Amino acid sequence: MDIIIVIGIVVFLLLFFLQGRMFLYNLKVVGDSVVVDVVTAGDFKRDTPEKIPVIIDLDDSEKNDKMRQTLKNKEYEPFLVSGYSMLLANIQSNNIVLIKKGNKLTPETQLPCVVVLERDVKSLKRAEEENDFAKYKLRRAWSVCSIADCQENVLDSILSSEEFKKLFEDNKRYFMSHQEMKDDFLEYRMKKYIEDYPYCKDVSSPYHQVVVSTTWHSNPSTQHTETYNKVTFSIHPLVLVKGIVAKTIATETN
Repeated sequence: MDIIIVIGIVVFLLLFFLQGRMFLYNLKVVGDSVVVDVVTAGDFKRDTPEKIPVIIDLDDSEKNDKMRQTLKNKEYEPFLVSGYSMLLANIQSNNIVLIKKGNKLTPETQLPCVVVLERDVKSLKRAEEENDFAKYKLRRAWSVCSIADCQENVLDSILSSEEFKKLFEDNKRYFMSHQEMKDDFLEYRMKKYIEDYPYCKDVSSPYHQVVVSTTWHSNPSTQHTETYNKVTFSIHPLVLVKGIVAKTIATETN
């Protein structure tokens, strides 16, 4: 009987040890993660956190090693994408986009390119009312100029570019006519920008230099429903551009 008890205790301890190892292994898997900022691609999205952990599996696969090295590379700053407005730029929700630190958008930058922008104070406040706490958003930049030079000729130059013509031809169902895009920008986007930044026409204003971009409105908007499911131009202060997207990778989140 004593032998049976001893065997039982040994078996119990062995099982306890094995379960403990598995528990610790699972803790390590969850623990090997990188917390990144969320960047929105689209209109305000409810229940969006400011930051989120990106899980990196602990196996030795080449994919996971590359992911680990990329996310922990100090030359880059990673962001998790929430939303679908950059699908036409081959960036999907839950992708990771990386900007190279120090690589700023300037009038000399080769365009178009996808950029990470900081949300301004008003935009942050409106987003928080929707329980959206992301501090950044994605746009595809097409032109950098002053607010004084941001006229119809800038839009015409974008619309006639080879890059835009190909994008338009490949995705016609998502576009308004060229004239409708220009009217929307000049009559709505520009006026709203000047209202939001009333001193932007002063050359010394930090909001005098602007970036003209595009975004696909993938979510219905109660304020501008006619542009739902369409690509429109947008305008933002150049000073709010945090960086240019240099890489895009897929990952799992928790």
